[in-house]
Amino acid sequence: MRKLIISNLKIKTKVLLLFSILILISITIVGYTTYTITKNYIVNDIEHSLLSSTKIMINQISLLVGAYNSREFGSKLQYVVESEKADYDIRGLEPQIYIFDKQFYSIKWQDGSLAKEKNNKIDNSLIAKMFTRNNGLIHTKLNNKNVLISYKYIIEKDWLYVIIVSEDAYLKPVARIRYVTIFTGILSLILAFLLSMIGTKGITEPLIRLQKILSNISTGDLRTISDIKAGSPEIIDISNSVNNMVTNLRDIIIKINRIINGLNTYSEDFKNVSAISIAKTKEIFAHIKEISTGSEKQKVTIDETTNNILKIKSVANSMISNIEKTVSSAKVMNDTALTGLQAIENVTENMKAINLSVEDTYNLFKRLVYNSKKINDIVDLIKNISKQTHLLSLNAAIEAARADEYGKGFSVVADEIRKLSNDSENAIGQASGLLSEILNEINGANIRIEKEKDAVTRGLLISEKAEDNFKDIYKNIKITKENIFELEDQIKKVIGHIDKIMSEALIVKEISTSFNQSTSDVEKNVDEEYETIINLERTTKDLIEYAELLNEVVKKFEV
Repeated sequence: MRKLIISNLKIKTKVLLLFSILILISITIVGYTTYTITKNYIVNDIEHSLLSSTKIMINQISLLVGAYNSREFGSKLQYVVESEKADYDIRGLEPQIYIFDKQFYSIKWQDGSLAKEKNNKIDNSLIAKMFTRNNGLIHTKLNNKNVLISYKYIIEKDWLYVIIVSEDAYLKPVARIRYVTIFTGILSLILAFLLSMIGTKGITEPLIRLQKILSNISTGDLRTISDIKAGSPEIIDISNSVNNMVTNLRDIIIKINRIINGLNTYSEDFKNVSAISIAKTKEIFAHIKEISTGSEKQKVTIDETTNNILKIKSVANSMISNIEKTVSSAKVMNDTALTGLQAIENVTENMKAINLSVEDTYNLFKRLVYNSKKINDIVDLIKNISKQTHLLSLNAAIEAARADEYGKGFSVVADEIRKLSNDSENAIGQASGLLSEILNEINGANIRIEKEKDAVTRGLLISEKAEDNFKDIYKNIKITKENIFELEDQIKKVIGHIDKIMSEALIVKEISTSFNQSTSDVEKNVDEEYETIINLERTTKDLIEYAELLNEVVKKFEV
């Protein structure tokens, strides 16, 4: 409550109150210091005076004891003590003087009789203590009053001389000084209050003007300028600081207005751009999802194509093995045909052994029939291989068409395989026809040999005809062998192409895997970009709200 009352006071009142408090504190300190010093001085003086007078009194009493008898001693003692008391009375101390014996009886000196009477002034324990110490000073209370006691032991009489002075008595000058100090302090306070009113006028008036200016500024009026040019340097500095503050505030408000206008101008555009960015990001995300799905499908297709190529390579290797067997059989057939040709050429010269030759020829034709059947089986096998190769080439072409751009190279290889398969099928068809004719002719020759075995003449003709046939067989077998060699070379080339396709397929697989990983990374980055755009949109909204708040605040100021 006190704090609230003081805070509501005006500056002038506060300054006057401050000066008054400072002066009051100063007067209080000076008064207290003066009182304390004076009191200590007077106490020290009275203590010294009591000790000195007590010592003198004891010396005088000692002289009286030696100079006078008991009757005269009493009157002389009365005179000396009364004189001592009169001196203290003159000083306004009004002392009480007592003489005690060892039994704590008070010696009545006032009438010179030195009669003993019961002590009712001082406590016996305190008297005993003084007897023990012989002399000294004691500050104590008697009858609820502060007193100073000076005492000394009288050896000649075994008495104790005691003089008691009230503190109120010897501190009367101090009280007077205190009253004077209080009066002087009040007078000084009144004078200082009047002087402070005059002196604070030059401080409070500029401060009041500054208060009015700051009050206008607090209401938002930044057009106010402090025009204080006279007064203390501190007040002028405060006035200049207030003007600088107003100027800076005005500049800040103007800049804030510009910022608010800029935010209001670009906020809508930024909102539209943000919305478009979010929509485009969603579209990109959807396309990336589609690409990722297609990439997965492409990876599966590449894996299937790789497996099919491996199967094609396995089939081609089987074809190479079968062709090698066919070549071996063709060599045997070629040698056999050559032998038969030589035999027929020697038929004429070996007519004597015609029966044996015919028999050998008969057996030879049986073997030819058997080998021709084998060749026919091999040709059928090669036909089947050619058909499978054709089907594989068709499947490869279909898969290449599915792979779109990535399957163009593979489509070319598939076309080459299909052409090679067609050529092989045509060549094998021709060889099959020739082998069929050869087999038919061998069968016919065999039948004729069986029928005309006993006809040597006809055998010669048949031998000549057989020689011609054997020449054709040898020629055809030679052609067949060359075609088989060519087919073997083509199949080896096909296997080479398959190896290349396989390596390229593996590269495509790696690219697809890398593409899938890149797609995942892009998808992740798009997610992060989408979150960033969302956060940016939120930040933009917050910024617009802050701009509106700033605009509301700035509207309160007039610049």
